[in-house]
Amino acid sequence: MCEPGCTSGGWRRGVLFPGGPRFEEGMMSIALVAQAAAERPSFLIQLLPFLLVGLIFYFLLILPTRRRQKAHEAMIGALKSGDKVVTTGGLVGTIMKVEEKTLRVRLAPQVEVTVLRSNVAGVAGEDLS
Repeated sequence: MCEPGCTSGGWRRGVLFPGGPRFEEGMMSIALVAQAAAERPSFLIQLLPFLLVGLIFYFLLILPTRRRQKAHEAMIGALKSGDKVVTTGGLVGTIMKVEEKTLRVRLAPQVEVTVLRSNVAGVAGEDLS
């Protein structure tokens, strides 16, 4: 074996890089990397995990939100005089007058407020007074 100052091909035997791979072993690993690169999966296979994450987001986040939004819009469209409603601010009252974009809501015997339809959180149950 060649000593660390030797000039007779010491780089091939790992002398210049002690403990490192020999030249032939390095060439084999390069050949294996090239072979693995040639056998890469197709683009669609690589894209599959991203598509799966997108589907999971759609079914767990986007679809339920759309359903809730449609139900809320239907509830707002069906409001009529005499319904008890709860606003997004937490006020509970009875609808006195329905207009295109606003509602006139009675909170107490002589207290009426104008509320935007979009600020109605829901129709209150009969048990609220």
